[in-house]
Amino acid sequence: MTGNSSLVQRKNDCLERTGHSKRRVSLHDAGLLGTDRRPPPPLSISIAISPCLMPKGIGAGLTIFQMNSNPTKLLKGLERTGQATFLTLASQALHFQRIEQQVGVISITHNSDRTLSHLRDLYLHLKRQDNEVFVLEQKGNGLARILCANSHIKKLVLLACDDHAKLAVDYPHYEFSPIYRLLLKFLSFIPPGPDSLKSYLETSIAIEVATTICKFINRVVGAFCKALRRTWMKKAQESFERSASDNFEGLLKNIDAIATRYRAGAVTLRLATFLREGGPGQLLAARSRLHAWLRKRFGADLLLYAWTLEYGRETGMHHHYLIILKPQGNEDHVDVVEEIGNKWSTITLGLGWIYNGNEHCRKQRYQALGLVRLDAPNVITGLQLIASYLTLAGVYVKLRLPGVAKAFDKGGSMGGNPTRLRKVGRRPKRSPGARIAISAAQGRAGYVNFM
Repeated sequence: MTGNSSLVQRKNDCLERTGHSKRRVSLHDAGLLGTDRRPPPPLSISIAISPCLMPKGIGAGLTIFQMNSNPTKLLKGLERTGQATFLTLASQALHFQRIEQQVGVISITHNSDRTLSHLRDLYLHLKRQDNEVFVLEQKGNGLARILCANSHIKKLVLLACDDHAKLAVDYPHYEFSPIYRLLLKFLSFIPPGPDSLKSYLETSIAIEVATTICKFINRVVGAFCKALRRTWMKKAQESFERSASDNFEGLLKNIDAIATRYRAGAVTLRLATFLREGGPGQLLAARSRLHAWLRKRFGADLLLYAWTLEYGRETGMHHHYLIILKPQGNEDHVDVVEEIGNKWSTITLGLGWIYNGNEHCRKQRYQALGLVRLDAPNVITGLQLIASYLTLAGVYVKLRLPGVAKAFDKGGSMGGNPTRLRKVGRRPKRSPGARIAISAAQGRAGYVNFM
């Protein structure tokens, strides 16, 4: 009963500090929400947090929307229908960042990402939670058990018991989303270890103790759900996700514009650049030189290059690229990537190496690399999956490094503002817009081979 007593004592301490032992105490009074109602400051991921779902059954039917649609608006509609394709792709983008390429080796470094994506999936449901989130079930003999009021609260309890200290270690140099930072703030008021939230839901305890504990955790978790409904939290989360959504939308529009003008054929390249030694300054300087060489080497043939900067636990900082070239003279796409790799090695004085995604492109589920027709459905789907990988992990985490202003950008003759691309030259005849037609099942089945 020692663990139960510690939580009861924690609750009583809160009451004594406020001097209101006989009345209902708000979490603001008890210090559980701080002294003001502003958003909590970003938590440093260097601080050890004591340990304390994309759902498997998402429908496999195609979710189709126009490439020139607004992903933010689409997201709201898709979430209402239970087909959150935008979040499915974002979840997969984050999930596959944990797969790190090293020289001759591909390793999976962690499994912490699902905590972040599952919490985002629960966000809409938890915001609507108005009633008590835990209830008592009497078992007889003076015992009772605390139960979750619904499946969403049960999932939240499981997330609360994840190893959050390990997640912080797995994502060094990253800022977490506002809703996850808020969850960490509330978890700090629930004792870790044997007194963790989950332990009280697994056993029957004395009804007096169960009643006290149930009231306390109802207050804590209820306040968390209430905080999720606050205007400042909604704005903070939307602001955090906006850049990822805008980058995804912009890159899709660039690809769509290229597909409109060069539907008969183009060469697509997928590569990643790494540096064995050196800090951010050396990497960014080498990247600038590589981009200058790409523009000089390919000239007008360089339709688009898009890149994202990541930090891997094993590989450190590295870049992922999608490059689209005019086909003439670039048909030997594997050799073209190798040429880029040789230049990268020269620029970095032998310290750099690349991953050539085109080497095994024929083994991929969606064969979108190499010399391709941009009006082929599998090619469009594949390119959209690449676009999601380059942009949508930002729904959950953002890279924050001193001296690094951007973690995503693009260039090339058709890599600029997508709204201006259609005004250049004569618009060819074409069928109505290319579509995003990626189901959850397609994304999961094809992503490992594709990436």
